[in-house]
Amino acid sequence: MQRLDAVQGLRAVAAWFVVIAHGAAWAGSYGSLGLPAQSYDLLGSLGVLMFFTVSGFIMVYISRGTFGMPGASVSFLQKRLIRIVPLYWLMTMLALAVILRNAEPVGTVQVMQSLLFIPYIVHGHLIRPLLGVGWTLNFEMFFYVLFAVSLLVRRGLMLLCCTLGVLLLTDQILNPIWRYHDPETLAQEWTDPLLLPFLLGIGLAVLHKSYPSLQNRRPFLVLAAGCVVMLILQQALVPDHSASVWWRIAVLALGAVLASSAILASSHVKVPRWLILAGDSSYSLYLVHPLLFGVVKRIGGEALARELPIAAVLFYVLLSTAAGLALHVCLERPLTRWLGLRLPRSRQAKARLETATA
Repeated sequence: MQRLDAVQGLRAVAAWFVVIAHGAAWAGSYGSLGLPAQSYDLLGSLGVLMFFTVSGFIMVYISRGTFGMPGASVSFLQKRLIRIVPLYWLMTMLALAVILRNAEPVGTVQVMQSLLFIPYIVHGHLIRPLLGVGWTLNFEMFFYVLFAVSLLVRRGLMLLCCTLGVLLLTDQILNPIWRYHDPETLAQEWTDPLLLPFLLGIGLAVLHKSYPSLQNRRPFLVLAAGCVVMLILQQALVPDHSASVWWRIAVLALGAVLASSAILASSHVKVPRWLILAGDSSYSLYLVHPLLFGVVKRIGGEALARELPIAAVLFYVLLSTAAGLALHVCLERPLTRWLGLRLPRSRQAKARLETATA
């Protein structure tokens, strides 16, 4: 299957957006970062939206022609579980060790629900899993289940789009965007507007195959321009969080533009090898970076944050990138390959399903 280097580059950028946002939240408590905190929050939100869009795209891209095929659903879930679960479980156990070391309370049920990607409710509010960034994986696993079910029938893609549409419509009836608040129940969690990026990714996969003329030849130029526009929009629309509805709409729209630009990039767009490698290791980076704040503090990051907060953010991003790359090369990649060679697959599905570069 053709490797989409522009999509790998997009993954890297999305991961860095999230890391920068978390680094800014930490360093910003020590001094000024030059821009309002909302600007960095916006980066993190964009990173998540871009990840979800890529996920929707790549699932359709690697599964085209397999809807309704015997074994396709099982094969898809096997690949996704191999890709996601082992590293997430390891990082969750490390997060648990940190929590226990800090003598913070944690229950067995909470640990099990974190490992099984089950959102859990405490005192009427959804609580993030032990590894905070795992909330996005809870959401992604829900989409994997929907997609696996859609693979059972020949017109499964249409069924999936209709299902997502019904869920989104239900959310707007129960929790309209002008009264939006963070999900407090499982029904709100699984009908959240964050399903929109998955739906966008599906649409982009169809366009990528059916309308090659729509491919963009300069995706990263558009990506850079989009970042500038993002900051301008943020300052113009939400200087004091008084226009949260427009903020959410602007983030969704901008995330759609940035993701579409890279995904619809023509196959001959030359992407630097270092950016492709960063995209390959983006999942490792995403999981490991929240666990590095203690390391950063021990090697002088806190003192640097007091003097030069922006430099501290850069230091944190560089350290996280290096750690993510090391984790990918030394553990994620060999473990994924090893597991992939040992799980049984349907012969028919194996003949048609091609291994994703994800």
